[in-house]
Amino acid sequence: MDRIEERAAALLDRPGGAVELFGYVLDMQERDRGIVHVLAGADIAWFKGLAARTTRAFEPLLARGKEAGTVHPEVETGDVLTALRMAEAATPPHDAPDRERLARRVRAMLHRTLFTGR
Repeated sequence: MDRIEERAAALLDRPGGAVELFGYVLDMQERDRGIVHVLAGADIAWFKGLAARTTRAFEPLLARGKEAGTVHPEVETGDVLTALRMAEAATPPHDAPDRERLARRVRAMLHRTLFTGR
């Protein structure tokens, strides 16, 4: 969580900071499939605290992105957490034959939902 917060702080002035942080978290998720349960607040109180920290890390970046037009106006931080859970659920296991292509497609679909592509 500390790395996510540090990365978020470094991206505050960037119009695409939310996009970059989302990609950063997806990369972390790629390395450790269980991380999204922690960040998205599984039903355990300690995890919910980490989910709140994740939300706080994304909030100013989403606001900046909306101002800059890189984040769709209707996107909320809860949408980002949901997208992280969706990415984990839709990404095939490491031994799947077409895993890389499918993982890229999932990432692209989620980006189109949250971000404008500017």
